[in-house]
Amino acid sequence: MTEREVTPRLPTSGQIIGALVSKLGLRHPVLLRRTARRYFSGDLDNLVKDSSRDEIIGAVAETLANAGFIAQQKEAEIDNTVVPTLTAVLKWHASNWDQLRTFLRPRMARVMPSHLPKVWEAYVRLTVGDLALRMAARLHLAGISPAALELLNWASVDARGDFLNQKRRQTPLTLEDLAETLEVTDNTVDAWMYDGARPSNDNLTKLAETLAEHIEGTDTASIVLELRALYWVSGVAALLAEHIGAAAVDELVGRLRKYADEAYRLIDDRFPAENRPEDLTVLADLGAGARVAGSLLSGLIEREPDEEWRKDLRPMRVDWVRRVLSVNLRIHDAEVNDMIGETNGEILTNWDISNPDAYEHYRRSQELQAQGKIWEALTEVEMAARLDPLDPANHFTIGSVKGGLGAARGDMAMVNEGMEACWLAVTLDPYWALPWTGIGLILLRIGRAAEAIEHLRGIKPDCGPLDNRYYSTLGTAFWQLDKLPEALASYEKAIELDPEDTSDLLAASEIALRLGDSAKHRRFSRMARHFGVDDDTEKLLESLREFGQKDWGNTGPDEHDRKIVVMDAVIRLSPDDDYAHVTRGLAHFAKGNDDLAFADMDAILQLDPDHAAAYMLRGILFGNRKRWERMAADMTELIRLRPNDALARYHRGMAYGEQDLLDEAFADLCEAIRLDPGHADAHRVRGDCLRYKEEYDEAITDFDTALRLDPKNTAAYLGRGAAYRMKRVFPQAISDYDAAVHLKPQEPLAYRFRADAHIANEDYGLVLQPHMIGKAL
Repeated sequence: MTEREVTPRLPTSGQIIGALVSKLGLRHPVLLRRTARRYFSGDLDNLVKDSSRDEIIGAVAETLANAGFIAQQKEAEIDNTVVPTLTAVLKWHASNWDQLRTFLRPRMARVMPSHLPKVWEAYVRLTVGDLALRMAARLHLAGISPAALELLNWASVDARGDFLNQKRRQTPLTLEDLAETLEVTDNTVDAWMYDGARPSNDNLTKLAETLAEHIEGTDTASIVLELRALYWVSGVAALLAEHIGAAAVDELVGRLRKYADEAYRLIDDRFPAENRPEDLTVLADLGAGARVAGSLLSGLIEREPDEEWRKDLRPMRVDWVRRVLSVNLRIHDAEVNDMIGETNGEILTNWDISNPDAYEHYRRSQELQAQGKIWEALTEVEMAARLDPLDPANHFTIGSVKGGLGAARGDMAMVNEGMEACWLAVTLDPYWALPWTGIGLILLRIGRAAEAIEHLRGIKPDCGPLDNRYYSTLGTAFWQLDKLPEALASYEKAIELDPEDTSDLLAASEIALRLGDSAKHRRFSRMARHFGVDDDTEKLLESLREFGQKDWGNTGPDEHDRKIVVMDAVIRLSPDDDYAHVTRGLAHFAKGNDDLAFADMDAILQLDPDHAAAYMLRGILFGNRKRWERMAADMTELIRLRPNDALARYHRGMAYGEQDLLDEAFADLCEAIRLDPGHADAHRVRGDCLRYKEEYDEAITDFDTALRLDPKNTAAYLGRGAAYRMKRVFPQAISDYDAAVHLKPQEPLAYRFRADAHIANEDYGLVLQPHMIGKAL
């Protein structure tokens, strides 16, 4: 938006581990190598191999184990359950951070540099629940009381000196006595006690020996372990405080202690004794990502009165990312409010915005998008455009949102509105590249790749800057048209501008492999792994390559299979891509894979609780399973979003009818017919409703209309035949059943009902053969 705003650069796991190694003084030969320095620097041109990365993390774990801070098991087991090693846990954290970093980075709104601490604080808050579960599990596995958590009360540079002094007061030693015993100066001891200085490893051992001699019931080993743990944790806290502030760290450590203690006690209540060792090991290894973590997190949420912390205890990754973004964006809202208040609505000369009121709505729209509230976001940015119709940023945002929503829902009217908004942004600022790219992306999403290329190549020569999004969109268009050399060249330009975009890296790696350039394939693949792509994603892409290379002939997967495989890959790279979930869900639905279609619809509604298409498809799926109450509930949500959706009214009316809620069904079906008089099935189902209410003449009128609109509607013939039969007008009933048999010879009910009508009409000679045919069918 302005030159004063920047996109934050999130550190890699290597840079974080390097900071810990440096600031906490970890010593190990592997950590001094050039490879380790490259890993710690995040050097994009000289990325380390996976094996080297694992060796470096193993060296960190070994250093901690040798220091006595935590035991490093190799093949240790507790009750025949393998205990996760510290190396494995550190690797898990490093990999998950890189994956989350990759997921978060492109979704970060532009923020003021002074607000970065709030972004980091928001993320660290989210890790507290995970760490608390791991700590509680490890205390149980080691047979240690939660009293050990008291150490966290002293987890700061200042407080650790107080802790040491408290230990010293349990002995008859003065500070001078201690200095003399340890053969150090008085100033050194004062620095330990009052400045929080860390003793050297030798002095720490001597100090522990001296304290153990005078404190009953203790030993040197336990005091050494306690002190080393305290200095490690307080050192990490001090490093974190440099980025988010000491007050925030104090609150986080306090919450960590509280939640770990509560989780420890919840384990006793909620983990069955027979499976407890295995469950605890999984919990220690995977934390909030473990299947067994849900019960504990629910317990913590139940006990937490603070609503913000209740949100942070929910482990969903997408929600976590939105939380980080919304924390920052709320600061922007407050800042704009203050600005408006201070100037009585006048424009500040030191801000590059022309309308503060419009800017506030624009910022609010960004926050809502980050939270997945797309429709509310659209409302806000449309308000911004009304307040400031000459700002191209507002129109570009409207175009992007409408174009994406329209393409995902197959709503070409909305797609066209999105295109018009982007073109308006181009008109207002012909030299801004982003709206040009947005138009190309919309063309791509509706399957017009050739037009997208023509459009993108027609951009004004002095328009700029052409960023990675422009070249990535161009590369995707070339790839869709199977122009692989041009696609690779475009992706390489995108990577040059943003080397950390994993989607571009994986695309370039894939295309390079298809072109036979193994060197580029390996390079781009390694960069993608460095920035968070996991092994499962690479295996998926390998399957995708085999899929594309295999000659399926006449026996292979149909178009639905192809969509499923492609969307699998897209969702692995971007889990919150609602378009991919919709496409895959529809493909599963078409193939009859209802469980998988359900999963996609649930995922969409978690990402966007106002996604109308997802409610429609999920409601139909519930109807297929005769779960009429759930179908009605989904259609109610759809009607909330689209009050004039005739199809939603029809489906809810049908669901009500199946539950014998005839009045409610009749009202919905009347509304469906008012909105869409040509909806044959709505007339047919309303006819069934009237028939059940014994209003046969009105029912017959509806069936007549349904058959006029759809002469091949077998169900309407059956319904009208039933109404005539109830009126004892048997010739007309039999005629309708004859028509149903003609249209659908394999329908047993048509034969049965026709036989019933013949019996009621005492035409016994006509009953047997048709009835037997129906029975045989």
